[in-house]
Amino acid sequence: MIPAKEVIPTDAKIYEVLSLAMRYFFAFMGVLIVGRAFSWLRKDRRLKHRRLKQLPDAGTIGILTVEQGSKQLKPGEAIPVPHEGVLGYLRTCDVVVPVDDVANAHLDFTFVDGKGLFIYPRRGCEASVDGVALTSRRVSQQYPMQHGSTLEIGQAVLRLGVFAGLDVKEAIHYCEMPEAPAGEACIPPDAPPVYPPYPPQEYPPYPQPPYVQPPYQQGSDQQPPYRQSPYQPLNPPAQPPYAPPMNEPDGSPWQGGDDHAY
Repeated sequence: MIPAKEVIPTDAKIYEVLSLAMRYFFAFMGVLIVGRAFSWLRKDRRLKHRRLKQLPDAGTIGILTVEQGSKQLKPGEAIPVPHEGVLGYLRTCDVVVPVDDVANAHLDFTFVDGKGLFIYPRRGCEASVDGVALTSRRVSQQYPMQHGSTLEIGQAVLRLGVFAGLDVKEAIHYCEMPEAPAGEACIPPDAPPVYPPYPPQEYPPYPQPPYVQPPYQQGSDQQPPYRQSPYQPLNPPAQPPYAPPMNEPDGSPWQGGDDHAY
């Protein structure tokens, strides 16, 4: 006997087709959203580079002066440094360093006002700030670049100069000579002389005013004191000053009284 074929209801077939279609639809929408997000990010990055090319000084916090470079990057050149970006060999990087042993995208950097320029090497890349190797993100956060700090990547040595107006300390480089005391700062030979601060001048104590007797009170047994100005001699003059005699209008000497004959 031939077995009867199993009959599947039409509604079940429709639901199965719809479920498969919705599954592929949501997968397609997820891929579309991710691709769209990456395209927007790339577009914004291109727009940022275009604006920085039109305005080279926009968003820069300082310069990196080349102390040791290569044929493409000669010593003495100044490279502008933005607030954040990527440093590497390729021209698409924010800071281009065409030197041997520098990867296409060697490290990421970001500037924080009041702290300095933080350097984050990428996986498999090496960098050091003022002789300290940045082996992890934690070490990078402990040793940010200050004004005058040196960055060593590959065969390049770059010195950071921060623009005035930014709250960043100045890097202190310590002597590495064996005869130098530990913790003593190096003084370059061409540095200007540093004079000690002028000691504050000591003034004599302000003289106290002389004692003044309290004023005389009327109706008391206290005799009125002799008031002597401190700006006059202590002893009163022996003789009063000379005053010409007063005469009456007729020329006779004045005898006193109020009945003057005028």
